[in-house]
Parts: sequence; structure tokens; C-alpha cells
Amino acid sequence: MTVGERIKNLRERLGISQVDFADRINVSKQTLYKYENNIITNIPSDKIEAVAKIGKVSPAYLMGWEEVKPDIAIVSPDNKILCIVEYMSPPKKERALRLMQYYSMLNEIGQKKALDNLEDLAKIYTEKKPVKYDFTPPEHSMVAEASTSYLAAAHNDHLDEEGELDKVKSDLAKLKKLNGK
Repeated sequence: MTVGERIKNLRERLGISQVDFADRINVSKQTLYKYENNIITNIPSDKIEAVAKIGKVSPAYLMGWEEVKPDIAIVSPDNKILCIVEYMSPPKKERALRLMQYYSMLNEIGQKKALDNLEDLAKIYTEKKPVKYDFTPPEHSMVAEASTSYLAAAHNDHLDEEGELDKVKSDLAKLKKLNGK
């Protein structure tokens, strides 16, 4: 990997645009483009140092003199690296680090429950094309007349209030009608 490729890779990992990154290291967007695409290969040392500081890597890594070691690697039970947090986009990295932080705070029972819950979530939310759900309930009742998906509570803590039982019965009748029963 060239110095320019390392700079570009670092900038993209940080999620910073070329314009913003160029401003931060005090060069034009065109000059940064030339660095990243190896048109300019004799990059001034102060620019290498500025890039390294922003990316929290050593200038030696940018120059290719040393390899960077990832901060955290997530490893599967069969010792395959699943994910290196260092190379994630900033939002994903933040979420992964939060997950690991909270997981490490749990006792053994809590860790098992957390893993069980994550396994259940993974079964639900691993679709290739995410389904867009409309969680806005219709204005007239809890049950939609149309076949639009939305979230409705499966309990009612106010059955003792006047008219609530009738509303629940009405909603159940509409649900049965939607399912063809």
C-alpha cells in the first residue's frame, strides 16, 4: 500500500470529506487528491505529521515503515476475526465499543442473557434488504383498516376504564377480519 492509499484509507475510515480533510492539513482539495492518487509522492513531513495526528496513527505507519495494530478485534469461537473495530466507520465503531463495554460490565449470567438476546435479534434483523416498517398507528384506532404494517401494543393496562374493553373487542374483530377469519 502506498502513502497516498494509506492517507485515503485513513480519511475514509474517519468519514471525513476531501474538502474538510484538506482544510485540516492546510492543503487544497486538489493537492489532497494528488496525495491520495500518488500523483504527488514527495509529501512534506509536516503534512504527514498532520495526517497522522488527525488519524491517531504514527507517521511511520503512513510512510509504510510499520504496520498499525488494530485496537480491538472481535473473534468468533473458531478464532476467525469477525470484525476489527479500528477499521469500522465512526458510528459503527462507537456502537461496537459500547456493546463491548456494557458486556464486560455484566456478570456471567448477564453475559449469557446478553448473548442469547443478541442471537435472537440477529435472527430477526439480518435480512439482506431491510424492511421499512411504518410504526405510526392510524388515527382512528389501534388497528389499521388497510394492510399497512405498524406496531401496536399487545396489552392494555386501562381495561377498567369506561369504553376500553369495547375498543379492544373492536380491534380484535378488525384483526380477525384482516386475517380472513
